[in-house]
Amino acid sequence: MEEELKNFIKVWVSIIICVSYCYYLSTRIKPGVSRLLSVLPVCVLFLLLPLFFSSVHFSGSAAFFFTWLANFKLILFSFDKGPLYPLPQTLSWFIYFTCFTIKSQHNPKSQDDIPKWVFAIKVVVFGVLLRMHDYKQHLSPTMLLIIYSLHIYLELEIGLMLVKALVFISLGCDLEPQFNEPYLATSLQDFWGRRWNLMVTAILRPAVYDPVQRIAEWKMRTDHARFLAVLATFLVSGAVHELIFFYITHEMPTGEALSSNLIASCRHTLFRTKHLGEIESNGPYLANCLQEFWGRRWNLMVPATLRRAIYYPVRKTTKSKMNSDQVLFLGVATFIVSGAVHELIFFYFTRERPTREVTLFFVLHGVFTAAGGAVCSRDSLTKSCRPVTLSSTRFFVLLVNLPNL
Repeated sequence: MEEELKNFIKVWVSIIICVSYCYYLSTRIKPGVSRLLSVLPVCVLFLLLPLFFSSVHFSGSAAFFFTWLANFKLILFSFDKGPLYPLPQTLSWFIYFTCFTIKSQHNPKSQDDIPKWVFAIKVVVFGVLLRMHDYKQHLSPTMLLIIYSLHIYLELEIGLMLVKALVFISLGCDLEPQFNEPYLATSLQDFWGRRWNLMVTAILRPAVYDPVQRIAEWKMRTDHARFLAVLATFLVSGAVHELIFFYITHEMPTGEALSSNLIASCRHTLFRTKHLGEIESNGPYLANCLQEFWGRRWNLMVPATLRRAIYYPVRKTTKSKMNSDQVLFLGVATFIVSGAVHELIFFYFTRERPTREVTLFFVLHGVFTAAGGAVCSRDSLTKSCRPVTLSSTRFFVLLVNLPNL
């Protein structure tokens, strides 16, 4: 422990020197590439700081505050953007705002303070969770997952609240809140964008999302550029989470955090493409054929996302080389992607190697859906299409599920 405290002091001395260098750098070098090149050595040093610690709490905190947040803040600062712009009034403010998840509150009346009794309840619940860890061998995996999730949230909430109070006492300025009751989120967009770890959102938006969207709009439509920007943002977030887990565990990254953020990005984009009040399903038990089931009744937001991300780009690329019936079979590519994602989800649940049964299931459904659409698209068969597709759909569903009966 004594060696850990010595390393803690050395790390903080190095941080203060580096951040002070960046502060005085702003008066001598104009924003742009030149300032970025001057800041990069500090960013490289901040990447190494967590390796000086052996304890989980010190290394994890250093990775979060310095390797992630401070580095992104300094990169944005190089272009006069982000939480460090406009430049804080004093060096001490600049150090605080660089090293911690805080920023000056420009409109104090726009945020409501959390009642003290709510914070007290959170502290009590956190204490109970800590006690429950002693009995984890008697708890189910699902209950442990819930406990760990609550533990992470409450530890961040309470820890950042204490940091906020310390900085408020030291600087005497109003600070932006870090969380906004994430358990009240109505959607993933609301959760990630307006309630969870708001400082990270405020950094990733100008550092990753806005530049990617602005560049992508030169080559594609606005909604496609938005999807690409969301995907890039979550990929960067996932890569940094992998790095933080490496600092904590000292084990090679498994890619699980990156995959989790990739799935979250698809779901997040799905919410952006749909109106907030739209339902996610539409009486799937009333579907007359597979095309109606998958396209207009079952989990409507997923088809909306896959249609824009997979079906439309593939159809646009190959439409000139195919007739209308052949184009319908391009939908099989969408089912293949959906099957692969389902295989990944089942792997997360079972931790077993994929058997490809799920992918085969979706491929069969994709082929049959395309075939049914090709038959029903002909004018001469429109009136007789419903009873034929209804009976053939029932037979097909029974056939593909026969091994499980």
